[in-house]
Parts: sequence; C-alpha cells; structure tokens
Amino acid sequence: MTMSKEDEYHNANQAETLDKFRRVLMEVINGDAEAMLSNIEQRAVEKEDYETAAQMRDLNTKINKVIDE
Repeated sequence: MTMSKEDEYHNANQAETLDKFRRVLMEVINGDAEAMLSNIEQRAVEKEDYETAAQMRDLNTKINKVIDE
C-alpha cells in the first residue's frame, strides 16, 4: 500500500506537531503534562473554544486514570 502525497504531508505535519508538543512539555512545563493541558484548556475557554477545552480536559482525565492504575 503506497501513501498519497496528502498522507505523507499529514504524517510529517503530525510528527512535527508532536515533536513541538514534547519539547514544550519537557522544556517549558518540566514534564508536567497535567499543568500543560490545564493551561491549554484555560486558554481555549478564554477564546471560547470549548471543543478544544473539552479535549484537553478529557486528556487530563485519561492521564490521571493511567497514573492512578
């Protein structure tokens, strides 16, 4: 199965986004994913982007479930 140019672009873009996310998490937030996601959630609410805020809240919930297991 060969990937289309669009799939290749999407995969490269996603990898770049994840790399930026990882760098911010480790360098700016000192590895505290909960703090970073809470910050993103708060900023999204301020911009009335409730879908993004809900996604960040859901990610925090999932992270906490994994940590508590």
